Amino acid sequence: MKRTLIICLLVLAPVLCSAQKYGVRTNIIGMATGSLNIEASLTLSNKWTLHLPVSYNPFVVRDNIKVKHLLTQPGARWWLWHSYAGLFIGAQAIGGKYNIAVTDYRYQGWAAGMGVSSGYAWMVTSKWNIEAEVGAGGWYSEYDKYQRPLCGEYEGSFKKILYGPTRASISLMFIF
Repeated sequence: MKRTLIICLLVLAPVLCSAQKYGVRTNIIGMATGSLNIEASLTLSNKWTLHLPVSYNPFVVRDNIKVKHLLTQPGARWWLWHSYAGLFIGAQAIGGKYNIAVTDYRYQGWAAGMGVSSGYAWMVTSKWNIEAEVGAGGWYSEYDKYQRPLCGEYEGSFKKILYGPTRASISLMFIF
């Protein structure tokens, strides 16, 4: 038993000991659209970081126009220079629920999928960064379709596989 514990600690030590930096960021583009968002990140090594963003929008604008959602995109990034600086390539899972009404119809359902992204982080100070990121991927969605007016008529249930943009962000980040 002791031997197994020692082997596990030796294998995990490089990962556990190198996780010295954490980050918290917010997507300024998301905030501008009324989506409250925050992302926590963790450094695994000089080249790898883990990320857990969450976005939430509970607001109805007017005339039942809304982009309500609760979305998360957990993922990892590989940095070409070192973590939290320079160019990076990322992969993420996608999952969430939504209730969107911006056209003549309202769509209410859930989605899950995967995406890849790339971006760049500029070090402003030793504690602050600005990041830009874009990404694309695919997701599966099941939803109900309604006419947009409040309590609009039910149009049916649908299942679709969709491809397209999954991330677009300009973020302000604090590293500690």
